[in-house]
Amino acid sequence: MIIPGSPFDDYTLSWRMFRCMSNENMIFGDAISKCDIYIRSTKRVIVDLGTGDGDVIKRVISHDNNTDKRTYLLVDPSDEYLHIAKLLTSKYAPKISYKCMSFKDIVFNENMLCLSVHMLYLLDDHEIAEVFKLPEKGVELIVICDDGESVFSELWTKFAKKYYERTLQIIKSFNIAKEKYDCCESYINTKVISPIKNDRIGEEVFSSMMSVMCYHDWRDMNDDDREIALAIIQGYIIDGYIQCRSRLIQINTNKNIIRLEEKTTGPCKD
Repeated sequence: MIIPGSPFDDYTLSWRMFRCMSNENMIFGDAISKCDIYIRSTKRVIVDLGTGDGDVIKRVISHDNNTDKRTYLLVDPSDEYLHIAKLLTSKYAPKISYKCMSFKDIVFNENMLCLSVHMLYLLDDHEIAEVFKLPEKGVELIVICDDGESVFSELWTKFAKKYYERTLQIIKSFNIAKEKYDCCESYINTKVISPIKNDRIGEEVFSSMMSVMCYHDWRDMNDDDREIALAIIQGYIIDGYIQCRSRLIQINTNKNIIRLEEKTTGPCKD
């Protein structure tokens, strides 16, 4: 199962392994459900861009008090992932459409709210910019991405510079959007079981998790690079868990939402 733009051949399988060891799905699903924009949005179609296995959107739907007024479009370039997503979200199937397609093939309209959870790195710079132009079409956005100072970002500066540059492109595109739209951002803290010095984790799982964190196949890294990666990760471990930090970005076109410059009570709820 290879997704276009993935940093190494078995990335998607390693990503699923990482998610099993992390509380990301639960935290991200809850955070989206509590977003100001999501709660107040009048958009009738929720698009999950790069839905993956569907676990995050399943959690979002389960907390949604407006399911009678909304439908959900789950998009992913992988038929295999969509098959898994269909199984995980089968309880809500009458409200869901599943589409195997890439970002450039999606037809967006002003009736949509688009979710993007840790997948924009797999798009190129032009496509990332296009995502942040969706509000021009009346599309509201909720984007979750790594913070520029997260453990991932520090690792990527060493081992996956292309993807680190895409992180910077996401932040740059958001800063441009802030000049034109109602926007806000907050932060989400998650954690993942550390594979380092963990007797319960075998070599294959260790390699998969380290590959995801470095965004580079661990098996191809030399000893010096591995030592650097281990040292970086050690700095983020507390009580056996690697601490991770993400940005939650909200962009909307509904003037009923308080504008960024008018906010006086800190970042929007996450």
